[in-house]
Amino acid sequence: MENIDDLYRAPNAEAYEKEEQRKGSPLDYVGEKLRRAVESAHDTYKAIERDVPDNLPQPVKARGSAYSTKQDALLSPAYTTFVYGLTAFMALYNMLGVIEDPQKIPALLAASREDLSAWLDGIQREGSVNG
Repeated sequence: MENIDDLYRAPNAEAYEKEEQRKGSPLDYVGEKLRRAVESAHDTYKAIERDVPDNLPQPVKARGSAYSTKQDALLSPAYTTFVYGLTAFMALYNMLGVIEDPQKIPALLAASREDLSAWLDGIQREGSVNG
């Protein structure tokens, strides 16, 4: 018969006791690169929104449709790039819950570069790449 104490042992106890060493780039370095990608995607989105005219001609294949060259070919991919980069950054710092509100992404894209940078500083300060 099993020892009675074994019945109450955590099923993954040994996995949580094992010490591991990471090889490769430090996660803070990865976080810094992801942050720069998020800031760059933000800058790109803002530049397109601000500097590209709304009345760009449609591509030949889209003529007569609701396709908007600025919105569909430029802003939409820039938005997606920002969202994926931000999601990766937030996941790395274990802060994904902060962006669950559907209004958070549009608010961050509307923010100035300085306000976005201050917000990202807070994520890095309050989050952790170590879990």
